[in-house]
Amino acid sequence: MSAQSTTSNRIVIVGGGISGLSIATQLAEAGLPVTLLEASRLGFGATTRNQGWLHSGAWFAPTQIELARKCSESFQKTMTFCPECVEPNSGTMVYLTADVGTDPSRWTKAWEAAEISYQKLAYEGLAKQFPNLSIPRTAHAYQLPDRAIRTDVLLHRLVVASQQAGAEIRTDTPVARLIQHDDRILGVETIRGEQIFARLVILAGNAKGGALVPGFHTHTAGRQTDVEFVVLKAHLLALRPELCQRPFCIVDADGFSHIPHRPNSILGLNRWLPVGNGDDTQVVPAEVERIWEQVERFFPSVRREEHQALSWAGSTVQAMSIDDVEPGRTPLPTVVDHSQEAPALQNLLSVFSGRASLWAHLAMQTFQTVSEKLELTTPQTNMPPWCSSRKEDYGEPYMAAKPQNSILYHCQKCGNVVCRESDSIQPVCCDTHMEEACECSAETQYSDLETLTAIDN
Repeated sequence: MSAQSTTSNRIVIVGGGISGLSIATQLAEAGLPVTLLEASRLGFGATTRNQGWLHSGAWFAPTQIELARKCSESFQKTMTFCPECVEPNSGTMVYLTADVGTDPSRWTKAWEAAEISYQKLAYEGLAKQFPNLSIPRTAHAYQLPDRAIRTDVLLHRLVVASQQAGAEIRTDTPVARLIQHDDRILGVETIRGEQIFARLVILAGNAKGGALVPGFHTHTAGRQTDVEFVVLKAHLLALRPELCQRPFCIVDADGFSHIPHRPNSILGLNRWLPVGNGDDTQVVPAEVERIWEQVERFFPSVRREEHQALSWAGSTVQAMSIDDVEPGRTPLPTVVDHSQEAPALQNLLSVFSGRASLWAHLAMQTFQTVSEKLELTTPQTNMPPWCSSRKEDYGEPYMAAKPQNSILYHCQKCGNVVCRESDSIQPVCCDTHMEEACECSAETQYSDLETLTAIDN
């Protein structure tokens, strides 16, 4: 095969999750031709099928201040880019201690260092918010910005943004192999035999993407690398009816967390099991039992037979710098340039988000790597919609998605998040920047709208 006869300016992204779509948007906004290929439906391979916890960075602050700050920035970008993804009526997250001996100052000092806002809650108010939660009066409680979100809504918003930016999105298009000539990747071949040539291929499909590069996620003889790959599995438990409406995390009880998604409660622990295969989704009964034990500890009135229960497991492959690998440490967003690996492969990148909440950081980091590799010299004039339109603010959190002097509401009739300016008469969709009326605005009164109090000007 002649490499010269198969050149293309296209960038191919393999993987249609939040990471792949945000990268597609960022690159397409820069004027690059982008084709995204997803093996099934968009978001199908979402890590652990998502608990829907949008991290503010508070959980990571005591041990990884850099990660906490990145989460805080990405949190702001998510909330301004897609406020409608917030789970309505759930409120912000409450961080709790359960044991008398737990010193909360370890957490509060870390939040202050990371510049993450928090508010101490009195026990009396806590009891009202969580009437069925059994916690001692000595418990410490703090309100943090973390939110329960609907990842499918965020995914849809990214699909729209990427297509508006000019990216081509193709679903039900599994990639069978990389097209290679000597040490150069020339594109991909689909399972149907279609060859798609590219200037650069970006693997954003976690375990699926790594499978296209044999031995990449494993140690093989003669292979040299600056990154270590970790394959981790977590378990979640869904209960119906929901246990309560507010998200919470008990920091000294294995990070026992509750994320409400009406009519379900999604519960999990901060436990990630090392496994050997990124496709490993087999449920370990002992791990599910651990979650149940915490449910029954903190909700003693719960009877298993009175709830519909569904448990599942999901695995994720992440990359960590050799210097950062240590037990309990959470991976940061990482872009692996295969031309710097041994054996080297040109025109190939693999991306790893670290945590799903960090999608905006990963998109920016990938864009910077692509710019360096392709030696882009033309300044980017169009920024992705989660970034400021001013070049000097690029990469910083911004609050431009919502018109000034406006209030966000959740419409209980049509399910949309709607935005009302202080002097307007009818609620209109925030997503369309005051240009299109909410579908049910003609029959919806303001009394039917419930304020999303966490989003301020």
